Amino acid sequence: MSSEIHGREDEKLDELFDGRLRIIQKKEGYRFSIDAILLAHFASYISADSIIDLGTGSGIIPLILAKRTSAPTIVGVEVQEAMADMAERTIKLNGFADRVSILHEDLRSLRSRFDASSFDMVVSNPPYYPIDEGRINPDEEKAIARHEIMAKAEDVIGISHHLVRPSGLVVIIFPARRMVDLLLKLRESGLEPKLLQIIYSNKHDEGKLVIVESIKRGNPEIEIKRPFFIYADEGGYSKEMQRIYDEI
Repeated sequence: MSSEIHGREDEKLDELFDGRLRIIQKKEGYRFSIDAILLAHFASYISADSIIDLGTGSGIIPLILAKRTSAPTIVGVEVQEAMADMAERTIKLNGFADRVSILHEDLRSLRSRFDASSFDMVVSNPPYYPIDEGRINPDEEKAIARHEIMAKAEDVIGISHHLVRPSGLVVIIFPARRMVDLLLKLRESGLEPKLLQIIYSNKHDEGKLVIVESIKRGNPEIEIKRPFFIYADEGGYSKEMQRIYDEI
């Protein structure tokens, strides 16, 4: 393997999904979570020729979308230079550089780079916590990924409205406890929530996450999908979660 793509001392190469994909991540620092896998799987069932992922981190969402779909244009945007560099090398490593590009850029500046209505679909796994909530991680990569330091939810929603075409889709995963805020901000921006699914750790836990699919200029009406459980009662992944891993 070329050291140009991988070989830095502070990084490691992880094999995913029984070796079907590989990803470069820091040995210490931010690493992608199951949230990104759920979002990428959900979005992979939507037909789209052009997709942009806002806050791509390690590039896991564009990577899965490139594997699971035939979309010819997939863009990942990441504000942290080191993360964007790793994501770009991961895409090359997996042979998707002809379809996936990684931009090192602040998503709030994307209006100057892309015309309005440039994409069929926008996806995002944005920072979950307001800047004044909870302990901010001393690791800068983790802090920016988890707290609204560089971009707030309304920033993600606002630029999503600019980027997506009329009748195009915006798919976001967010904490279930902040669901009301998300739905209100989406509707206020002209992105009408059309489909919602709540993610639970197991059948005995409270809702953990929510995936919301919105349509630009859509009519008011929403479909609530069946609850999704990550873990089975007897331990290990649920059948639904295991199926996601098997299908990637």
